[in-house]
Amino acid sequence: MVIQQNMMFDRDNPEMMETNYNSMNTLNALLSSATQDILFTNADIFGACAVQGALMDLRQILTEEMFETYESLILYVQDEDTLEEYPCGIKVDGNPWVQEHIKDYKGYVGIPRYADDVQQAKEFLLYLLAQEGA
Repeated sequence: MVIQQNMMFDRDNPEMMETNYNSMNTLNALLSSATQDILFTNADIFGACAVQGALMDLRQILTEEMFETYESLILYVQDEDTLEEYPCGIKVDGNPWVQEHIKDYKGYVGIPRYADDVQQAKEFLLYLLAQEGA
């Protein structure tokens, strides 16, 4: 497993506009290249990826019961073509596993539409959700 942590975003700093643009282009390329299994990022960047359709529909992974249990954590976005809302992210602020491995993390996790190992990504996402009840 490889973790990409070399992209920087600072939407509040006008001097970072070029860096933000380059980082977003790099992120989009990575998400469409079938080389990434999981995306962890803050709400702003995650939302930008979701709106572009870069993330998998979580109805392919989660059961109806899971949607009810974790309803407050699930992010929905609107498909630009069908205008249908679909779930694509899970808010992991305070998740025990996330807090242990990514200190003070605030954001979402999702699976890229073109994930390299979808089965592994699904298992990891289910593992994260299981930690919510721990």
